[in-house]
Amino acid sequence: VLHYLQDMWSRVVMPDAMTYTSVVSVCERANQWEQAVALVHSMKRKGFPIASTLSSAVRACEKAGEASFARKAFPEIGADV
Repeated sequence: VLHYLQDMWSRVVMPDAMTYTSVVSVCERANQWEQAVALVHSMKRKGFPIASTLSSAVRACEKAGEASFARKAFPEIGADV
């Protein structure tokens, strides 16, 4: 899936928030927590809303035993993680 996202960039087809959300969701299911975090940060830099995507990235971190990392990476989630 990441390949398709990179392919979009190389073709100057700009992925939208829905594309990012889908890719982060796949990263969660594939236990790719670091990539999920990186994609959410990329979304933030590009000005996309992250609310619907953030939960997938946080779950990916939690599954990998990285809940404390998620709290540091995404302070907007609070201490509930």
